[in-house]
Amino acid sequence: MLPPDPTDDRAAGAACAPTAAARLHQRDPQHARAVTDLVHTALTAPHTATDPADRTWAHHLHALVHTRTPPPPTPNSADPRTASLHLFTHTPQPPHHPAQHTLAAHHLHHTLTAARQHPHPDTLLYTAALATAHWGISALDPHSLRALGHDQHTHTERALTALHGHHPDQWPHHPIRTRDDLRLPPFTTPHPHDHGVSLGNIDHLRTAPTTPTAAVSLCRTHPSDAPHLDPTHWVRPWLHDRPGANTNLHHTLTQAAQAVADLRTEGHHVFLHCWAGASRTPAVAALYAITHLGAHPRTALAQTITAVGGHLDNPSLAHAVADLAGTPLHHAHTDLFPQGMGPRRPDLPRPHETG
Repeated sequence: MLPPDPTDDRAAGAACAPTAAARLHQRDPQHARAVTDLVHTALTAPHTATDPADRTWAHHLHALVHTRTPPPPTPNSADPRTASLHLFTHTPQPPHHPAQHTLAAHHLHHTLTAARQHPHPDTLLYTAALATAHWGISALDPHSLRALGHDQHTHTERALTALHGHHPDQWPHHPIRTRDDLRLPPFTTPHPHDHGVSLGNIDHLRTAPTTPTAAVSLCRTHPSDAPHLDPTHWVRPWLHDRPGANTNLHHTLTQAAQAVADLRTEGHHVFLHCWAGASRTPAVAALYAITHLGAHPRTALAQTITAVGGHLDNPSLAHAVADLAGTPLHHAHTDLFPQGMGPRRPDLPRPHETG
């Protein structure tokens, strides 16, 4: 399995964003496919684009994905490719203040909002690819991920194949950790604040449980993991369980919690899970309880970690949740569990083994 790489986040985002934008804002799907094809050219061979304007745009997208180098300030234009460069470079980036609900990654939303006002309808498609090449698929909102459905995986697989080649025994070509010695016993437990949300691991999702009608998956998934689910009710944020691996950690946690809330508002029973259901899952479950159910931040974190028999091997997740709630933690273990943590679920893997 490929290790977390922010370049993959950005490449997958650039490949997925035009389709999501076209479906959400009624743009021509054939034009979205053309932009996506240009993205794939840009990932590895931008110099091969035959049209000069395409080639310039592809070189800028290539630089964003591979080095996060932004294009220079660009004048506005009636051409959608040049206009996308202008919108990306001229839309102000907000400050990053999690406690005030102002995040740097909101720049993606602001840029796309501006692009929708441009007279050329394809400007939104080029801008979506360009801006998400900077922020990554981890910055896309739940509406975009749901609009993609299984195309999220299709576009991601094509983008990562362009970067790394085809590896049939590795994700995204193959589901994660399916060998018997890597699987965990299926696990699920009710959310302590909302019994319409179940918490668990990917091996429970793979049993095709009948109660949940929707899922929010916080680990790398494959369409074969949940063929029983409507793909528009299966939200798959890009979230890793290693400190420093998440480019947009506060934003991704916020969007994952929002996805749970949206699906609950629609009447779904939601299955919230990651690979083991012990670190990412309780973090998002706690943020959902804090922001949508009025739970106390430290209480919610302690309760959700305890409910899944989880751990704080990666305390950056708990710290980020507390930052978003405006109640920073000094030391996650002692702040949340002054009397000591409860027992770790016996089937959990050793620290830093993740999926």
